Amino acid sequence: MKKILTGAFVLLLLLAGYDLLSEETFKVTGLEEGLFTVKSSKVLNPTFRTVRVNAEAAEIRGREDAVIDIEDIQVGDKVKVTFSRLVALADPPIVKSTKVVLLK
Repeated sequence: MKKILTGAFVLLLLLAGYDLLSEETFKVTGLEEGLFTVKSSKVLNPTFRTVRVNAEAAEIRGREDAVIDIEDIQVGDKVKVTFSRLVALADPPIVKSTKVVLLK
């Protein structure tokens, strides 16, 4: 019994370490005029669990590092977002971004 508990604890520590050290990406869950809603891939300590991103003034890059338009982002896409500042305290919060990269 002691070995099972020790093994479970070690597995939990490994999973927590992986989540804390992995790069944070976001999945697009909603689209609005000039805004898109994203959900974090991290379980432990995300920057935002869910946030609405104002990317009108952001540099938006596609898969081959080409500049794309905000309309090219679709629900279900995986993106990496560089946040600049909080714009509105809403639910979910609205933030401005300086760079959005569309991932595979």
